[in-house]
Parts: sequence; structure tokens; C-alpha cells
Amino acid sequence: MPEIQGKVQGITFFNERNMYTIARVDTDNGLKTLVGGMGRLAVGETIKARGEWDVHPRFGEQFKVDAFEILLPSTTEGVRNYLASGMIRGVGPAMADRIIDHFGEKALEILDESPKRLSEVKGIGKKKLKGIIADWQDKRTQRNVLMFLASFGIGTAYGVRIFQTYGQETGAIIKDNPYKLAEDVAGIGFSTADGIARKMGIPADSPKRLEAGVLHALGRASNNGHFYLPREELIHEAASLLDQNPSDVDNVLSGMWQTGKVIFDKITEDPENPLDIVYLTAYYAAEVGLARRIQAFLTVPLNLKKIKAEEALERVHQRFAIRLSEEQLDVLEKIFGSRISVITGGPGTGKTTLVRSVQLLFSAMGKSVLQVAPTGRAAKRLAEVTSRDASTIHRALAYDFKTGKFFRNEEEPLDADVIIVDEASMVDAFLMYHLIKAIPMNAVLILVGDVSQLPPVGPGNALRDIIESGRVPVFHLTKIFRQAAQSLIIRNAHRVNAGEDLVTVRDQSKEDPDFYFLSENDQERMVSLVLTMCRERIPNRFGFDPMTQIQVLTPMHKGPAGTINLNRQLQKVLNPGVDLLIKGEQSFRPGDKVMQIKNNYSKEVFNGDIGTIAKVNPSSKSVVVEFDAGPVPYTFSEMEELVLAYAVTIHKSQGSEYPAVIMLLSTAHYALLQRNLVYTGITRAKRLMVLVGSQKAVSLAVGNDTPSRRATRLAHRLRQTSPSLVDDQ
Repeated sequence: MPEIQGKVQGITFFNERNMYTIARVDTDNGLKTLVGGMGRLAVGETIKARGEWDVHPRFGEQFKVDAFEILLPSTTEGVRNYLASGMIRGVGPAMADRIIDHFGEKALEILDESPKRLSEVKGIGKKKLKGIIADWQDKRTQRNVLMFLASFGIGTAYGVRIFQTYGQETGAIIKDNPYKLAEDVAGIGFSTADGIARKMGIPADSPKRLEAGVLHALGRASNNGHFYLPREELIHEAASLLDQNPSDVDNVLSGMWQTGKVIFDKITEDPENPLDIVYLTAYYAAEVGLARRIQAFLTVPLNLKKIKAEEALERVHQRFAIRLSEEQLDVLEKIFGSRISVITGGPGTGKTTLVRSVQLLFSAMGKSVLQVAPTGRAAKRLAEVTSRDASTIHRALAYDFKTGKFFRNEEEPLDADVIIVDEASMVDAFLMYHLIKAIPMNAVLILVGDVSQLPPVGPGNALRDIIESGRVPVFHLTKIFRQAAQSLIIRNAHRVNAGEDLVTVRDQSKEDPDFYFLSENDQERMVSLVLTMCRERIPNRFGFDPMTQIQVLTPMHKGPAGTINLNRQLQKVLNPGVDLLIKGEQSFRPGDKVMQIKNNYSKEVFNGDIGTIAKVNPSSKSVVVEFDAGPVPYTFSEMEELVLAYAVTIHKSQGSEYPAVIMLLSTAHYALLQRNLVYTGITRAKRLMVLVGSQKAVSLAVGNDTPSRRATRLAHRLRQTSPSLVDDQ
């Protein structure tokens, strides 16, 4: 790895929050620009850095620092210049002279080992002394931590993140148990933590290492949607990962149970073949807690005035100028007799109309109604279609991003008589648990969702489990309304859900159909088709704006037809120009379409929110993104929360609708080709759906209605009627 050494001549930029620095350094080969997380450098310091050379499209050659160390001066004059540089707040040239006159070349040694002796210097009183010591120690701690981490191969980007997590305790925590990095620091996985541990000399059979391997195996299962693993499977996976004896892993697992880090349970539905299973403690608490809370709701009597069918029909007709179907009216009457209920059904079956009618009638009774959805885009869409306020679940529960806790809970419940949860199929079991805990016991809960879509990104499958338990009334809308039935988007969504072949434009005499299928299996040609349609064919024929109204969907990130390549190609044709900022494998420029990929409560932007880059500042490596709610600034480190969004995965599109959708399906996506994937993609389109792919890929997906089951016990626990499910409320 290339190295560079020289004296810092100037600081072009420094971000106090993420320690990102741009410095000009005088080397043997002239002035060079160093960029990276180097902390607060000072003019006059000598820096030795390792990294890679890069050429910025606007600012030219730069050295991207991966690891560095500061070489402190050793001569009296060198120390004088170092202190006079202003690198310590409160110490300027005059004060530096007085410190050197008093301590000579040992001044830095005094700062490190006996800083209180600075009070011997004229002009340094108690207040100034305190400030100098604090600033020096803070600066030294930052540096020492980053250099300590660099010695284990951790670059400055992750080093900054680790320091922000642990602060001055970083060194002590890592020396005690480096595997905590995998638990506490985003982006640091087991393999990285294990590499550090091995360099520190921690034995391969160390209990700390074995425990970390077990936690990693359970965490990996969670990432796949599971709440538990069978004990034997867990032991096998962890032993294989660690290359250790399964019996040693089993012993450590038993110790983890004794200390409360995991919970042992048993599946006994088949008495002859009971199955031992293992939960992370938090997962067990969430699953059992959710079941108990729902069971408790079902025991509370509901004293609502029964609605009269004729009166409901007339009130809805007067307000919305629509007539409810017999199916909708029947559901409406039954909802008013249920403490908890589920409304489900495919597109065009009138779920939104029913929700609006429910709101209207509850409001007429004087009941307050709260609408929530799992994502910002889903909440925005809910507010638009119902003409009523809606919020994300996290915002309604007053989530504190600093503590990771919800303010609203059983002790501080939501202030509402009726809570309607839209897109409930997207709500994972953890979030459902926190939501249910915050609902008053005398309130009405209505879950609205389509279980035929993809399951939640997070663990569990709460809505499906609640439905399958048979403990909660479920109202499945099946009638497709006449206007909706004329749409090929709606018809094909239902045909896919039923495992039937698509109806394509060639099968119809309709002049302007809303569904097209373009047969192509070569991924390169698929991409070429997508580029042409986004740039020319769809805008010219249908008038859709390719930046704001057309969304490309694909199952995967990698490969020619994955989001990474599609975004690069679409960026070139839809937003050509010079890359002003490069972050990882992505380049950003003004006008780019981007998506927020994690909830950021401090910025009030949420997973799935799409915006446009309004401004790029190359010198500070920051951007401003214009979202529906307004402009939001991002520092360089925060930009890891953004991805280009000309193309997104079908999973990421859940909860959103777009005027026009282009969806790619190839046999190269074989591992992901399932019926619910295609169904979810089709139901994202409001006015135009173009499916690009091979007939074989479509047939494989539509014929595959056996998505992998998620390991949860929620449905079973809800079916239990023992008192243990409803006590401790």
C-alpha cells in the first residue's frame, strides 16, 4: 500500500462530527492533498499515512488515507512551531514561546504526563489550564484510537465509527473483548472482529470467540427473517463458522443460557419428535410479549354502538359519492364488533374505500382515529388516499434515535380511540410488539395489508402469523371492482397471485393498455431496453417524466440486471455530467435520484424515502437532498445512508406506488424467483407496468408459491389459551 510523509501546511476542511479532514501536506515530491478521517490535524505536524492515490474529477490528485500516524517533533524549535500552530485551543505563538522558555524540548512530554505543571507558565490560570488539558487530551485520544485501530488493519472510515461508538473507552473495550465490535458498530461483522481478536492473540477456542460465533449465527438467522434456530442447527452452524468442536460450542451455549443471553424453548406439537430451539433473549421477549398483549386485547369487552347498514351506506355515499358493495358493507358492520381485526385483499378490491369509510363512521361517533404505516412513503401515500393525516409508526411512538427507545408504551399509550395500520404486512414482529404495547387497552386496532406481498425486511412475519393463528377476525376482500377490473395491472396481479399466466397486450384489443411484457432473457439486452424505454419510448408515448414518474425495479443488486449496474447506466443517460462526489462504488452529482436506505430520526427521513440531490459540495464532501418534506443535508459519512434510486430492488419498493414501473425478471435471478416477488412488483404500478424478461423466468416465479417459511412461534402462542399468555399486563 502506498505511503506518504510530510508536514501539514494547511487544513482545507475539517468536520468535527465525523473527523473527516482535507489537508495540504508538504512532501519530498511537493504539496499533496490528503483526505480521510484523520481527526483534527494541526499545521506544522508531520504525518505519515498509508492509502491509495485517486483523481478527483474537479480537484485532481488526492491521497485517500486508510491509516496514519503523527510524528511529533523532537527538537526545541520543532516543538515551539508545533505549539504555535494553533493546534491546541488557547495556545498561540506568544504562549508557545513562554511554554518552551519554561520547559524546553520536554514541553510535549509535560503535556502528556504532567499537564498540571503548565500552571507554572505565566498567563496560564486555572480556567485556561483546564481548557488546554481537555483539548490536548481529546485530540490525543482521537489520534491514539485511530492509530491503535490502524495497527489491526482497520481503516480510518471504520475507525471513526468505532471511536464515535466508544469514545475514550475504545482501546479498553476492544482489548477486553474485540467481538463487541460486531454487536455494537454498524458495518463491523464477525469476520472483522475475529481478525482483530486473532491479531491480539485471542485463542481460537476462547469462550469469547465461541460465544461471538453463536451470536453471529443467530444474527444471520435474524437477517433471514427467523426468530429462532433449532439448537442442533445453531451448534452446527457456529461450529462450522468457528472451525471448532460442536461439543465446545454446546457448552458455551449452555453458559449463555445461564447468563440470560439466550433462551431455550421446545416445540412439542409432535410429542414423539420434540425440537429444542434457541432464541436471542430480546427476540423471545418480543414474540411472547406480542402474543400476550394481543390475547389481553381479546379479553377486553367492546362497547361500541352497532352501525346500521342503511345509515352507513348513506353517510359514505354523501361524503365520498360512492356506493359500498355488499362485501364491504358486511365487513364494515363486523369491524365495529371487533377489538382487533385484519382487512386484507389484493389490488382493486376496495381496501382504501373501506378504510375511508371506517374512519368516517368512527369519527361520526366522536372517536379519534390515528393512521400509521411502517415507512415514510407508505404514510405519505396513506395520507393522500384518505385525505387525513398519517405518520410512520416510529414517529407515532416517539422513537428516540439516541437511546433506541420508544416514548410511547403501555405506561404512556397513544392518545387515540382507533388505530389503523396500513401496509401491515411490512411490519416486522419487533415493531409490531412495540406498537401493540402502546395501544390503549380500550382502543380498536385495525390492521390493513396484503399478505400475498413480500414479507417484512425485519425478522418475523407478524401479520401472516396473526392471520394464521385464527384468534383475530380476518376480513378478506375478494371482489374486484369493475373499473379496476379493466386494468391489466390489476388483472395480472390477481392472476399471478392465483398462479395463472399473464394477460399481455397482444391478448387485448385495448388501444392503450397499462401492462406490457417484453420478452428478453439476455441481461445486457434487457438493460439496453430499459435505457431506451426510460429515455425515449415511455416519455414520448405516455408523457411520464423519467426522473420522477418512472421507477425501475429488479430482484437483485448484483449482475448486469442488478441495481448497481442499472443505476450507473441510467445515471449516464438520464443525468449525464461530471461526478462531483464519489462514495464507495457510487458517484453523485446534482439532479441524481437517490433513496434513503435506513431510518434517520434526527433528519426525519426514513427507509425508502426518495429524493433528488439539489446540491453537491466537493470541498466539504457533502450533499443536500430535496425530499418531499424539504431539503436535508448529508455529511460524507452520512451518505452511506443514500443510494442511487433510478433502479431499486423490489423489496425496497414495498409500501410505495409509482405512476410507471419497469420490472426486470431473468433466469439469472433464479434464487429469488417467487410468486410474491412478481406480485409485489406488479402492484407497485399505478398507471403503467412494463415487464422485461423471459417467459421462463416469469413462469418459474409464478409457479413458485413456496417461499421459505420463517421460524417464528407467534401463531402458536396466539392459539394457546393458557393464563400465562394474558397475565402480567
